[in-house]
Amino acid sequence: MVRSIFGVKGYSGNSDGELGRENTFDFCFEGIQSGSTVAVSTYMVSENNNHADQKDLFMAGYNEMLSRIDPQNIICYNTPFPEMEGN
Repeated sequence: MVRSIFGVKGYSGNSDGELGRENTFDFCFEGIQSGSTVAVSTYMVSENNNHADQKDLFMAGYNEMLSRIDPQNIICYNTPFPEMEGN
């Protein structure tokens, strides 16, 4: 959906990445251009959705995304966690 909205606005879209466990980090960021704008969601790992136990996994993937992609901008659906760095 975000990629569609970007397309309408004239921004280029990228492949979707899906954060998983550390054993997926070698391939889950493939196709996402370094320095691009990325979108993430904290909705499924928020306390309100009863998946708060997965927050540590989310943050590990999020931090790995920061180091591998170095995104210019980060769009977050739902409330960002206080420990999330980036724009």
